[in-house]
Amino acid sequence: MTTVPGMIWLPGTSRRYYSLMSLFSVNVVPLDLTNPLAPVPSAQVAAGTNPWGVAIAPSGMSALVGNYGSDDVTAFDLTDPLAPVASAPVAVGVQPIGVAISPNGLFGLVANFVGASVTPLDLTNPLAPVASASVACGGNAWGIAIAPSGMSALVANRTASSVTALDLTNPLAPVATVPVAVSAQSWGIAIAPNGTFALVTNYGAGVVTPIDLANPLIPVPSAPVAVGVQPWGISIAPSGLFALVANYGSNTIMTLDLTNPLAPIASAPVAVGLNPAGTSISSNGQFGLVSNYSSGSVTPLDLTNPLAPIAFPQVVMGNSLAIGNFIYAR
Repeated sequence: MTTVPGMIWLPGTSRRYYSLMSLFSVNVVPLDLTNPLAPVPSAQVAAGTNPWGVAIAPSGMSALVGNYGSDDVTAFDLTDPLAPVASAPVAVGVQPIGVAISPNGLFGLVANFVGASVTPLDLTNPLAPVASASVACGGNAWGIAIAPSGMSALVANRTASSVTALDLTNPLAPVATVPVAVSAQSWGIAIAPNGTFALVTNYGAGVVTPIDLANPLIPVPSAPVAVGVQPWGISIAPSGLFALVANYGSNTIMTLDLTNPLAPIASAPVAVGLNPAGTSISSNGQFGLVSNYSSGSVTPLDLTNPLAPIAFPQVVMGNSLAIGNFIYAR
């Protein structure tokens, strides 16, 4: 990677980066990340009520957004990344929050908070999702992540303070395993690119819990690691060597050194906006974005040195509550 002030790119390619952010109102906003450290918002586009979780398809040509207030999801056509086109909303469970799309792009999963369930979506036509029957997951589902194999998933159960593994042998009829207890209030969750471990943010305990996925259907928690106040969003870099955590209550982010992924080491906190909720890392691992709810903004991060992130000036857009993978390249 070559770096000049305020600019990060992939040498020898013409790929450009974009983002789709949810604004916890009724809109989403696309961002042009030609200069990823100075995002440029485009016109807002209507989704459902209180859009929250965001998942970008592996192709970068479509996205799913969970609408917390209208109990549905909206698919977006990203043919023009800066002018997404919304499809008709599709009903799921009650108060959907986390959304994930499989590595092959053929199905999605939606975590329903009040529904305490997960709704599978057939994405054969990614712009016309078809919902299957919701599956109970053992708690008020909040975050969700699909393993890189596409054969299993993990659900963070907020009020139950647990994690549930899902067997996706039939992805449209997941089978939930017995929930595994972790620390207080499981909110965010991310699975490593190699599928061997996961990280869960425990909002009520101020910690991140590493999980051994040697058997992906029998998660084994390790000792939690202290981070900031009320950690929420979490993302693992494509290299699997570090992670980003948003500390909602302390207005900071932290990186975790994952040299030993079951014993992460937290770096010094870096100030961002007010009440950071979600984090996302670019596919080249060189920059990230943080959604700041109470600032109504996004904070770009230079991750050239991932254990010493540099926060760039916030870009104000609206009450951003994007959680999930909201950066993509085309």
